[in-house]
Amino acid sequence: MSVTERFNALGEKEKVGGGAVLFLAGVLILGLVTFAGVQSESLQIVLGTVGVITVVIGVLSIGISEKSV
Repeated sequence: MSVTERFNALGEKEKVGGGAVLFLAGVLILGLVTFAGVQSESLQIVLGTVGVITVVIGVLSIGISEKSV
């Protein structure tokens, strides 16, 4: 079963809820990079990239759902 088929098998509440959790996790990661004083530049880049990707996936998960909550 492909990722798309598994995602389509989820209910609307699960898609929106999962997207919201991913969005908040991404915001939390970005906040950590911004306010926690991470000194290593390479760690800042990695965490920032992971945070942005997580936010984008969360927003897309919410936007792909067929019903708006």
